[in-house]
Amino acid sequence: MGYRTSRDEIEDAMHFWRYVGHLMGVRPRWFPADVREAMQLAFVTLLKNAERSGDDGKRLCQSYVEAFTPSDDPERPWSRRVADAFEHGVHRGYTRFFLPPHLYRRFGLPPAGVWALHPVARAPFVFAAETLRRRSSRLDELADRVARTQRRRWLDRQLEGEPAAFKPAQSFQR
Repeated sequence: MGYRTSRDEIEDAMHFWRYVGHLMGVRPRWFPADVREAMQLAFVTLLKNAERSGDDGKRLCQSYVEAFTPSDDPERPWSRRVADAFEHGVHRGYTRFFLPPHLYRRFGLPPAGVWALHPVARAPFVFAAETLRRRSSRLDELADRVARTQRRRWLDRQLEGEPAAFKPAQSFQR
């Protein structure tokens, strides 16, 4: 996808998600502690085969794509409807990118269309930006500021003016 992530950065991200999992009540042993364990877990996951995930796996995949389905509210500003449609397409594209065609169909996901090419088309630009970022501390700082701003805007759009708050699940599927 074009990202040039160092081993230290990967392990930092893994540590972060172990911590998030801990806060959510997931036992740390279920999260890999280093890259070697992550590769072992990926191998075991591959062997277990996503095709046998059943209805739970299907619902999980569908709920991810549905989470970005644009609102059909006619009162919603035109610019927001366009941004929502774009984001939904991008997420369908990434979902299609990571799932083989037979699983994408089996899980009943909506067609990705040309959005399936989005991750591949974007990769050379991401690689070039990553290469420049790694060669200049100023560019690295600029890239960090831009990424933080983009994430903040995305979160603000998703929250629609509401403050961020944790709400525990009130009901479960089973």
